[in-house]
Amino acid sequence: MKKGNPFALIPIVVFLVLFIAVGIIDNSHGGMFGDSLPAIVGFVIALVVAFLQNPKGQKLSFEEKLNNMARGAGDENIMIMCLVFILAGAFSASVKAAGGVDSTVNFGLSIMPGSVAVVGVFVVGCFISTSMGTSVGTIVALAPIAIGISEKTGIAMPLCIGAAVCGAMFGDNLSMISDTTIAATRTQGCEMKDKFRMNLLIAVLEKRAGYFFGNLDVYINIVSGITLRDTACDLAVCLSMVSSLLDCPASDKLIAIGEVGLGGEVRSVPNLEQRLREAERIGFERAVVPKHSLSHLNAADYPGMKLVGAAYISDAIRALKSDRL
Repeated sequence: MKKGNPFALIPIVVFLVLFIAVGIIDNSHGGMFGDSLPAIVGFVIALVVAFLQNPKGQKLSFEEKLNNMARGAGDENIMIMCLVFILAGAFSASVKAAGGVDSTVNFGLSIMPGSVAVVGVFVVGCFISTSMGTSVGTIVALAPIAIGISEKTGIAMPLCIGAAVCGAMFGDNLSMISDTTIAATRTQGCEMKDKFRMNLLIAVLEKRAGYFFGNLDVYINIVSGITLRDTACDLAVCLSMVSSLLDCPASDKLIAIGEVGLGGEVRSVPNLEQRLREAERIGFERAVVPKHSLSHLNAADYPGMKLVGAAYISDAIRALKSDRL
């Protein structure tokens, strides 16, 4: 296995140190530099540092380094991300300059009763951040309005600000032009609908089962590079995530089949009988299936397998835990 070179991280370390240090110095001296260090300036300085480096045991000429940089910058994923960033940035800037953001905010809040003002802030934040692909720009536009609502209605300010931030983050995470969405799909080789489907399953686990993944990176990989389009694997994916979170490996004799809905319910899937017969044939001894489907199954048809019904995702998780006892 090829080992990485930690010195390759020096350019990004230089960029981060410069960006953070200039911001701290700027704030401590009352904005003596005007704005904080522009990202492009830090990038150019980091690029110069990268040019001064050489691969271990080699000494490349300036031309060779330039060629390497051009090949790396010309990567398909990088070019697509840059193109989307440029177009999304142009759209965001033009909409903001034309007053579209402020108009949308004011219109959205004007048609909602004062009793649901906080909910209105959240909904408007979702819409704007989804359209613009940026959470920061949405927060900048909504935060003053959320503060005004708090002062006029007496609603706690943290609640109003929280609604604006949550709406901005929620929409940004579901936007097709968001930098996080593009980076996640392009670098992992998956489609956006796969990423959004994973968002849904993670949200269901957090809301309906109480397992929090917000501070974690979640990677789902299918063996042999198989591509799945069947929602019957939802339950297995959820149990695998919980298994990893609890550091409780699932038994290699356990199989889970079922679609997971927004309410945490485990839904029936087509061709369940055929799936179970094949699972039994290859050695699985226990199957977690939708509880609704148990009434249509004959346990005698699967003598070597125990069937466990799960009406909700929490039931399936309990079956996963008991399987390890």
